Amino acid sequence: MEEKKDTPNGYQAIYNRMEDFQWSEQEGVADLIKAWISAKEEMGSIVELDCTNPHFGNRFASLEATLAKINPVFAKHGLALIQFPTGSHLVNILVHTTGQQMRCRYAMAPTKRDPQALGSALTYARRYCAQAIAGVSGGQDDDAEASMRGGNSSDSSGGNGSTSDRHLKIEEVAQKFIKSANWKNAKEYGNALEKNWDSLMKGAKNLNERKSLAQLLNDHKSQLGGSTTATAGGDL
Repeated sequence: MEEKKDTPNGYQAIYNRMEDFQWSEQEGVADLIKAWISAKEEMGSIVELDCTNPHFGNRFASLEATLAKINPVFAKHGLALIQFPTGSHLVNILVHTTGQQMRCRYAMAPTKRDPQALGSALTYARRYCAQAIAGVSGGQDDDAEASMRGGNSSDSSGGNGSTSDRHLKIEEVAQKFIKSANWKNAKEYGNALEKNWDSLMKGAKNLNERKSLAQLLNDHKSQLGGSTTATAGGDL
């Protein structure tokens, strides 16, 4: 904490050395913060929940709805949100017309490296980062239920029942999607799978469960005559 006293811009200097968050030290951020507060007051706190998870019933705001809510208000107040994918991270820059800016990065870790997997992970990251930076909510609050179920257990079930019970749950999620339509071919199934990938993965509580669920979903595509290498494998 003494380091703050050694420099006029002590707080900026400290935050500029943080790996995942930076702001412009030379220009400061006073104008940016003032504009953000004004934009936030106009924007409110809720993004329209325009999508519904067909498997779990929860509603959420798509990337399109999120950007439609944020971008016009930001622009009105001299702000712009810029998002750059680097392959491993999504770099987010909130910039003001004065040149003042804040930056952060979000790690993306798809288990596959094909274009569909990367695209799905990128969409997911852009949506959540944009909502966080704008200070808006784009989904129904589960009162931390999901994190509490998996946060206090060291076993592979994620703290919510035995491993065998959890495996049955994953199979139910997969089968519910597989039986949700009379798929004509692997392409039709694959397109629907890619579109619903993020919401499907919410049915799993840890990486092992997500891998198992992905395997079950991809196996069905293979049975329809498709290649699993082109299947959505986004944010696992």
